[in-house]
Amino acid sequence: MSAISDILKDIRLPRMVRVHQQFDSQVVEDIPGEITRQLSGDFPHGIKAGMSVAITCGSRGIANLSTIMRTVVDFCIRQGAHPFIIPAMGSHAGATAEGQQGMLAALGVTEESCGCPIISSMETKVIGQTAEGHVVQIDRHAAEADGIIVINRIKPHPVFVAPYESGLMKMMTIGLGKQKQAEVVHQMGFENFHHLIPLFGNAVLDHANILFGLAIIENAYDQTNRLVALTPECIRQEEPSLLLDAKAKMPRLLPGYADILVVDKMGKDISGDGMDPNITGRFCQYYTGKPNFTAKRVAVLDLTEATHGNFIGIEAADVTTRRVIDKADPEQTYPNSLTSCGNQHMPMYMKNDREAIQCAIKISTGIDLNDARIIRIPDTLHVTDIMVSENMLPEILQRNDMAGFFRTSKYYSVLQVHLRRILSIITSVIQPRLMLEDRAGGGVDLVAVRHAAGLELDLVAQEGSFCISKSSLLLCGFTKRRLCYRLPSPVIRVMHGKDDLLHLESKILIRTR
Repeated sequence: MSAISDILKDIRLPRMVRVHQQFDSQVVEDIPGEITRQLSGDFPHGIKAGMSVAITCGSRGIANLSTIMRTVVDFCIRQGAHPFIIPAMGSHAGATAEGQQGMLAALGVTEESCGCPIISSMETKVIGQTAEGHVVQIDRHAAEADGIIVINRIKPHPVFVAPYESGLMKMMTIGLGKQKQAEVVHQMGFENFHHLIPLFGNAVLDHANILFGLAIIENAYDQTNRLVALTPECIRQEEPSLLLDAKAKMPRLLPGYADILVVDKMGKDISGDGMDPNITGRFCQYYTGKPNFTAKRVAVLDLTEATHGNFIGIEAADVTTRRVIDKADPEQTYPNSLTSCGNQHMPMYMKNDREAIQCAIKISTGIDLNDARIIRIPDTLHVTDIMVSENMLPEILQRNDMAGFFRTSKYYSVLQVHLRRILSIITSVIQPRLMLEDRAGGGVDLVAVRHAAGLELDLVAQEGSFCISKSSLLLCGFTKRRLCYRLPSPVIRVMHGKDDLLHLESKILIRTR
């Protein structure tokens, strides 16, 4: 055993419970129909027959991105125009034309899926100056096209707080400006972005032929909530209100605090900072807004495949894994860092996930090392279904915006009926055991069982091997996790399987006291 493993071996990992966070789930049901409806009628889209039209596409993992791009392309074609797509992502994807086209392909945006050429280049063309005399440059092919359509998601930025953050203005300032203009703007400092984004964005609106913008707002479930077509003037006027709407719809970690936050994966496809500080509370800059969530320590376990080794933002973590180190690619990361004037400080890394989480607990101060409050999330885009340590359940049970994993499923009512039926046969001389199999792979949740039974439940078993007493050990053929919950009388035993349905085992074992 290594010295590290020896130090960490006695750090206990708490039992975890699957929890469902509930947010506004409204979505656009018919995306092509909604886009077409907004661009039709009296909307002054400015597209004319014979025009060449450049359509921007960024590097973020936007829901339904290929559908949105294809719909706008098809609309242009129906007007008799000749559309093409350009990567508008500043210095991302290694700041190369090949890398940026590959990034779009990874997001499902290809010439085949969108029905038009993709022209990827790092060349820029000067189109004018800002009101303060700064040179303004954008993608050369976009500058030479007859018109430009700007498409982007509006959401909070991971570094600064301002009326214009991530959105159409930023896309025109940095994304459309490729590596050269992105570098110029970043050199002026994030602390000035509240001023620079509208300054450069307005200059692009003044000096380039922007036909219109298409703003995308997503809900907390990473799905398309709103699509808004905006004229150039409306981009200036309405983007701040759309940003407020996007902020209101963002997901967050509802408990608000944990000792340890475990993030399964991070990457540029998730957030510009790899993991969104608006979720983690780990802002890299001191001049940002007040976080919705705080944790003493953050552990990152892996990188997404779509990030292609870009580990920008890893400095927000306190500990990571050897797997992240092996995947990390400086060639994909450092051009982005050099352009944005950042510095990627690599945190401590452990040989596996267990030791990474144990390390995060060990280096936390002012907590009970044997009873750490832990929240685990897949990534910062997907925080609907999360895992929390058992010691957080009392506060969660008091909320109406969080529930047990199966509480909202169609199986909940079945579970409730069967549990009450079983409980109705309880007498003072028998101790029934009810086996519940979760064959969905998601886990039968303590919260769901508690609500279904209408009783308080205590977790009394550990993973792998357990018994209430030697005489009451219930053997089974499962190799998955086995969890047991105890009532004063009877005992309800919850087990984890791996098939496709939640069901109640028909066999009830009864033992006389």
